Formats: sequence, structure tokens, C-alpha cells
Amino acid sequence: MPCKRLLCSALLAAAPLAMALPDVAAQYSFSYLDVDRDDRISVDEAKRSPHLSANFATVDLNGDGFIDRAEFAREIAFVAVRPQRG
Repeated sequence: MPCKRLLCSALLAAAPLAMALPDVAAQYSFSYLDVDRDDRISVDEAKRSPHLSANFATVDLNGDGFIDRAEFAREIAFVAVRPQRG
């Protein structure tokens, strides 16, 4: 019984976070951003993500005007480990 209560408590505590995750996940989903499905993200497509739009030139490492999957994955990994500013 105590394990059931603990699990229920954990699920209830995580509910607000779980409700916020779809928006965050969508913003950082390559498929969500790659609207025309050409396997790269253009400047216009990047506008769906405020972070990616603001950092497009930095993320576009080869300077071809698009963010490919490798560049996108590198940025996501960087964002995941970067300390958050308060």
C-alpha cells in the first residue's frame, strides 16, 4: 500500500509538468519545425520556435541557410546541459 500512495503522489505532483511538456517538446521537435518535410529547417520554419529563431545563425554551423538534423541535435544537446539563467 505505501508504494501505491507514493506512486499516486508522484503522478499527481508531476501532472502540471506533464501538461506543459507538449508545448516544450513541440518547440524542440525537428518534425514539428520541418513543415515542408525536406529534412531541414529554414529560417521561416524556425520561427515556430522562439529559441531557434533567435539563434538561427549560430545553430546553422555550415552557414547554408538551413538547420539540418545534426545541427539541430547539437543545439538540443547544448540547451539540455546549459545552466538556466534565473
